[in-house]
Amino acid sequence: MIRENGAGEAYDLMLNKFKLFNMETEKFMTSLKNLDLEQINPYRLRELNDRLMLLDRVFILPAGLPDRPEERHALFSPSKFNAYGSSSLPGISDLLHQVDKLNSQEKSARFKRLRQHLSDLMIVFHQATKWLSTNII
Repeated sequence: MIRENGAGEAYDLMLNKFKLFNMETEKFMTSLKNLDLEQINPYRLRELNDRLMLLDRVFILPAGLPDRPEERHALFSPSKFNAYGSSSLPGISDLLHQVDKLNSQEKSARFKRLRQHLSDLMIVFHQATKWLSTNII
């Protein structure tokens, strides 16, 4: 559905950045597993801990999610359409909610907003990859 409505390129770019982030995360986790915590400098351990804690801030969108400026986390936020649930990549699920019921003009406007949000996610994943990419030892 995303590709057929003009968001294919933005979607592909976001997926590419997500895959790079995923690869960097795997490298980072492997490095963590290989750390000898008994031998590491306590200041270096503190730096590592701070990097992990502050990584979450990379996923905060300054303007918030589409149509929900009060919800700013790009990966995990309460669901807009289910008061009891949460949503992964909530901006995408919000924008795709009942999109098939829109007329062509409304659908075009919705997919324009979706392309913008995918661009925001691409930037977030790029920043998160850079955040994790420095050596931890």
